[in-house]
Amino acid sequence: MFGLTCITDVYDRDDLFDFLDNDRITELSRLGGNKGFASPENVFRSTGISVRRILRPGVTSADVAAAICSRLEQESGLQLSDFSAVMLCHSNTHPQACVDLAEAICERTGLPGSFVMPFNFGCSGFLKLLHEAVLHMAADDTVTRIALLNIETPETWHDASDRLFCGIVGAGATAVVLERGHGIPVSHVCSDDFRV
Repeated sequence: MFGLTCITDVYDRDDLFDFLDNDRITELSRLGGNKGFASPENVFRSTGISVRRILRPGVTSADVAAAICSRLEQESGLQLSDFSAVMLCHSNTHPQACVDLAEAICERTGLPGSFVMPFNFGCSGFLKLLHEAVLHMAADDTVTRIALLNIETPETWHDASDRLFCGIVGAGATAVVLERGHGIPVSHVCSDDFRV
């Protein structure tokens, strides 16, 4: 049995994030002469979201990554080096961005260069990352725990005037631990064509 333990995030870190309400999303959706959303109420009706996080000026994806790694170590009582593996999902349109972030995490935490395994899985990234972790753990009985990091900073790569996209995205980071033998059991999850 594999289970999830130590589920954490950094959404309370006001030093990392600014907030966008639906008034601002309405403005952004009209950039570049686009028609955009009709009103803030229309944004909420379309998305079900009233507030999103974006990175504060000067804050980088690596800063958010360092924050979630620190929070995971603090709450789990483990160092990243205590895990059999650390897997990272970081969505980006640039194919090297996730690899670069994995390397930045290793540099900031003192881990060997290839210790953090990068995956650019997009919007359903956590579920696909969980799938990879389960496969990794199932293939090797010596693997006892894997840290899963999901770090999203879409404002670094998406066009804010894209009405179909700007209203649903936000920055943030979460981490969980997948452990052998205890935690919230992982029984069945589907993401696209990936079964966990």
